[in-house]
Amino acid sequence: MPDSIPRSAELAARENEIADELQASLLPAATFDLDCLEVATCYRAGEAGTQVGGDWYDVIGLTQGRTALVVGDVMGRGVRAAAVMGQLRTAVRAYARIGLPPAELLGSLDHLVCDMFAEQVATCIYAVFDPTDRSLQFVNAGHPPLLVIHPDGSCTRVTVATHPPLGVGRPVAEVHRVELEPGAGIVLYTDGLVESRRETIEAGIESLRQTVERLDVPLRELPEALVQAQLPHGTDDDVAILVARIGR
Repeated sequence: MPDSIPRSAELAARENEIADELQASLLPAATFDLDCLEVATCYRAGEAGTQVGGDWYDVIGLTQGRTALVVGDVMGRGVRAAAVMGQLRTAVRAYARIGLPPAELLGSLDHLVCDMFAEQVATCIYAVFDPTDRSLQFVNAGHPPLLVIHPDGSCTRVTVATHPPLGVGRPVAEVHRVELEPGAGIVLYTDGLVESRRETIEAGIESLRQTVERLDVPLRELPEALVQAQLPHGTDDDVAILVARIGR
């Protein structure tokens, strides 16, 4: 009996160590080396004591100089949401690397969620930037809308029809296209940045749009500045932000 307490403590310590190792392996990259885009990111886990949750971003180099930009959100908190997130992020990378176009990729991800994570709700934006014509093709599965930063500093919301969240099992048909000017940028983010008990998510998105217009900081500082401006009192939700700008 006396040995049970030390063994329990040892087991608990080992479980915490495994959880830390899992989370560390899932932490997103902080920098990306790209020829055609300048990218800045920010990630914060919402649950105290965890390094990563269900939100993620990714930047994936494709053929012909194209770049995939991804932001997603697995509902829930902590290690369980992070484990599902890690599998979805890995799947997106695999699908992108074999050349699946946006609609097929998100459709495949939808089937994966249906088959393996039926109890989970996940949202995602998958976008592909082509430097030859400065176009951005994207599919939105239940995710907050992307924002476009114009070269003059103004910011607009891209309002399009969205596919339901992942796991519904409906064919993905809506592929949207935005043509960007030299020096323009885009902002992708998760709902932790714009959702609060004090205002609706629509009000939060509009507040974010105005904040993007108001801030005059280098791109590398913009994601962190957005978090500070939008969440001055912090949040218990995960937050992921990806900002990308085209060279002039």
